[in-house]
Amino acid sequence: MRFSEPIIASNFIRIITPNNKTDPGWLFWLLGLDSAINFMKRVSAGTSLQNLPTSFFREWKIPFYPPAEKQKKVADVLDSVEKTIEQTENVITKTEQLRDTLLHELLTRGLPGHHSEWKEVPGLGAIPATWQVLRLSEIAKVVTGNTPPRVNSAYYGGRVPWVKPSDLSKHYVGGSVEYLTEEGLSVARLVPSGSVLVSCIGTIGEVAIAKLPLCFNQQINALIPNKKVLSPFLYWSILNRAKYIKSIAPMTAVPILNKNEFSKIKIAVPPIAEQRRISLLLDSMYLALERALTIKDLCRDLCKSMRLELLTYPIRN
Repeated sequence: MRFSEPIIASNFIRIITPNNKTDPGWLFWLLGLDSAINFMKRVSAGTSLQNLPTSFFREWKIPFYPPAEKQKKVADVLDSVEKTIEQTENVITKTEQLRDTLLHELLTRGLPGHHSEWKEVPGLGAIPATWQVLRLSEIAKVVTGNTPPRVNSAYYGGRVPWVKPSDLSKHYVGGSVEYLTEEGLSVARLVPSGSVLVSCIGTIGEVAIAKLPLCFNQQINALIPNKKVLSPFLYWSILNRAKYIKSIAPMTAVPILNKNEFSKIKIAVPPIAEQRRISLLLDSMYLALERALTIKDLCRDLCKSMRLELLTYPIRN
């Protein structure tokens, strides 16, 4: 960490004040290199309380020491990338806040300016009077996954995705860590693309849309939508009710929401045309968030590679 103002620090912190041969920013980036951090950890290892005395930094020799002017240029470049990352993180935070607000408003109040009459529904609040309130079992076929017997190795290692809750990390799921063979498929439960997968054992409430036909384990319930609901709208509705879904799962060592109770969950269902428009709005917000997250990851990778490129030399005594 670097400071532009005077500070007071505890004896657990070493303060390094650069002289006129060293640019503070360059030194900050230099000491943040993985090689530098690992070296400091090795030197301080072997004691009950790891400690780097001030004398260590006085005696630490840096084999390559560019002129201060070049140091500043290097620091300025790395600072600019770091500033871009910070700005992107701010965009991500604001986009997430906007998404959460839109999610609640659109799925309880509907499209702005489209409704003037409301009805109060227990657990859902005030919703448009023209909307229906339906159980999941009324708008989708509910299917619980299973695990093909592992004693038969011929069931595993093929090309059919076999999804577990850990695979439900994105809006859409099209792959998995484990795959089934055609033989394994014969004893598994296959659902079509567009099915909405919801984890109901262990990690409750993880949700994703199947991008292609796939199988899944018993920790997941799949919803195969009927003509009353669109897959994207069902996805966003489940996501909007995630806290409630978690709250109705019994508090056991491993939380379990059984198929029967899961099927009884109610959501507010507008006409198909309004479902489509609401889903498009929420999908566009999701894409904007994904783009921002991608930019942040690219900037982090760029910063890491630039640090190695601009500060590459052995960090050792």
